[in-house]
Amino acid sequence: MLEVADVTKQFGNLTAVDEVSFEIGSGEIVGLLGPNGAGKTTLFNCVNGVYTPDGGEVRMNGVSLSDKPVNEICKLGIGRSFQIVRTFNNTTVLDNVTTGALFGRDGESMSRTQAREEAYEYIEFVGLEEEANTLTKNLTIANRRNVELARALATDPDLILLDEVASGLNPAEIGEMSDKIVQLRDEYDVSVFWIEHIMEAIMSNVDRIIVLHHGAKIADGTVEEIKANDEVSAAYFGEEV
Repeated sequence: MLEVADVTKQFGNLTAVDEVSFEIGSGEIVGLLGPNGAGKTTLFNCVNGVYTPDGGEVRMNGVSLSDKPVNEICKLGIGRSFQIVRTFNNTTVLDNVTTGALFGRDGESMSRTQAREEAYEYIEFVGLEEEANTLTKNLTIANRRNVELARALATDPDLILLDEVASGLNPAEIGEMSDKIVQLRDEYDVSVFWIEHIMEAIMSNVDRIIVLHHGAKIADGTVEEIKANDEVSAAYFGEEV
């Protein structure tokens, strides 16, 4: 599915992503951890076309994403949420999610009526059917994150990139969101690549974890392997290795 090969991204003299390589297979939930400034969101931006890597290559289902725009990458099966919620706040929940369907994989052949029907399915999945006609700006932060999740699902992705979906949520909401992510993988056969700064938010819900530090990949393994990794502990807590 997703192949990232020696991807590098620089901003002037700063190497934000440093020759990072990994793969994500069908049905996997993979966490991406790292301290603030580790390069996590920059890596996401290289995967979904916000940034063009300065080196290396990203492939999705064998297709190179080099120089492809965000909208084309979306149609190739990559959906996304954002660290800072990016809903269309002056439109309804239904319109937000319908937009995802219209700009997704099958959007060009889909009528608006069909798109709205699909949107309702994903709105129900995230539990917002009673708020379908509510302006998104009037929702809680947790429900705005649910709108983003539904909108990403509406693009009919093979892979969803989730950028700190636990940010701003209380412990109960974090638990609900984590359960929902596992459920969407199981119900829709979608792989998930999930950034979190909060380790505890994903530890019980991922198949494996990749850790970045100063733009480089320092670990890739199971939860148990990551917990036992001295280099990861040093990156997070400043301990000597």
